[in-house]
Amino acid sequence: MPLPQTPDDAQEAPAVSTRRRRRLTRWLVASALAAILALAAPPPRMEPLASAAGAPAPAGALAAPHPAVTTHSITVRDTVVRYTATAGEEPLTDRAGKPEAAVFFVAYVRQDAADPSRRPITFAFNGGPGAASVLLHLGALGPKRVPLLDHGVPPTPSTRWSDNPYTWLTFTDLVFVDAVGTGYSRAAAGVPDSTFFQPDGDARSFAQFIQRYIAETHRQASPVFLAGESYGGTRAILLARLLHDAGIDVSGLILISPVVDFATLNSQYRNPGRSMDLAYALDVPTYAATAWYHKKLGPEFPDLAAAVHAAERWAVTEYLPALVQGDALPAPAQERIAQALSQYTGIGEAVLRAQRLRLLPTAFRRELLSDQHLQISALDGRIAVDPRAAHAASTTGLMTPLAAIFERYASTELGYARPDRYQALSERVERDWTWGVRGPADVLDVTGDLRDAMQQNPAMKVLVALGYFDLTVPYYGTEYALNRLALAPALADNVIRRYYESGHMLYTSQASLEKFTGDAAALIASATAPAHHP
Repeated sequence: MPLPQTPDDAQEAPAVSTRRRRRLTRWLVASALAAILALAAPPPRMEPLASAAGAPAPAGALAAPHPAVTTHSITVRDTVVRYTATAGEEPLTDRAGKPEAAVFFVAYVRQDAADPSRRPITFAFNGGPGAASVLLHLGALGPKRVPLLDHGVPPTPSTRWSDNPYTWLTFTDLVFVDAVGTGYSRAAAGVPDSTFFQPDGDARSFAQFIQRYIAETHRQASPVFLAGESYGGTRAILLARLLHDAGIDVSGLILISPVVDFATLNSQYRNPGRSMDLAYALDVPTYAATAWYHKKLGPEFPDLAAAVHAAERWAVTEYLPALVQGDALPAPAQERIAQALSQYTGIGEAVLRAQRLRLLPTAFRRELLSDQHLQISALDGRIAVDPRAAHAASTTGLMTPLAAIFERYASTELGYARPDRYQALSERVERDWTWGVRGPADVLDVTGDLRDAMQQNPAMKVLVALGYFDLTVPYYGTEYALNRLALAPALADNVIRRYYESGHMLYTSQASLEKFTGDAAALIASATAPAHHP
């Protein structure tokens, strides 16, 4: 799921509190001033988990409902897939054995596996921070699926789910995990939110959950995979290192629209006045893709590939050097850059000059189809909606009905009912989340963590799935981060990049979902294939 909402999204959704706006402004001021230092400094090593993390919870642990275990079957391509579903909570403790949290999960285990103890198992989660795992669960990977954002129309609370012919259950068991503060996961009484509402504490809670689940279900021989979307991809990278230190080598990462280096994100999320030149340049290829889709580019770009590849080259070879010069850029060069930027984005030169040749995603979304009185969605550049109804295509507009749908699904299909509400998107987590534990500038960059994880575990495969029309985490920013991994050629080959003609949730269209499922199946098959030595 996306990061905190853009200013336009804040207008589309309920008003953001004054306190939250102040927090966001302070965040960016600190991060922008010291971003270079943060990128240069290696992240601190995370302290290993206690070796007893997989032991049963001690007496006095946080009380939780008994897990609900049910059996089901679906038919996928003429094959009947029988599986067991377990919905429940796993207690987490601190090093002294004191209860800290209860983490809600739903696990799907195929029943007819030849050797269940060695079948691949994938732990999946969304990001936010503040998003539960329901999007990946009911939108893409699970055995049941709800259609999402068809032409900008989200599901309604009464929408029904149906069998998912693209479920990953055909090639891996699945465990969907909700971060503390989201879904039904919660901290124990007296445990401060700051324990979990920051990158390392969040990652540690997931690592302890995975250790406990593997130990309690006797899955030590199973290849372990992590699938994370948006900030969930960030979390997966942190987890790969942390689990290695705890004795669990991850066989593969599946990173969906991930944020690898937060300095590549345009600070529309914080304070537009402090955006970095790098982020402006890295946004251009996504602008080009979106403008091409809406037929706002000239005939020199006959297809999507021509548009994005030309925009990538221009953004880093001409546009970024021009931005670095700032006010010192000569007038003829300013005119040349304005013309080219208009050519690649479909935005008029007058608008670009008024913004000093720096185009925020919010402005791009507002301006591209202004002649048609339409606004582009931040989640998917292909979606254009009436600005007065834009809330429906926003993060909040999508997640609100999913919460009600999941509550019905959990109670009717999984036999798991709760009196409290399922928090699909937690404003409290988003509001109280802190980044400072990862560096003095509050800019999170997990490039080094990914490099370390791959060097520590050379067999680990990484699939990076990117949507061309993602205006929340533009794909070229992730490309930039991956191009800085500095891996040996043999390790570099383990990073597989795949591109989809879709947005942030690249599985919202059937064609992209089918392709994505095939790419994930191929990654898991490759990572679990017997090693062949010459």
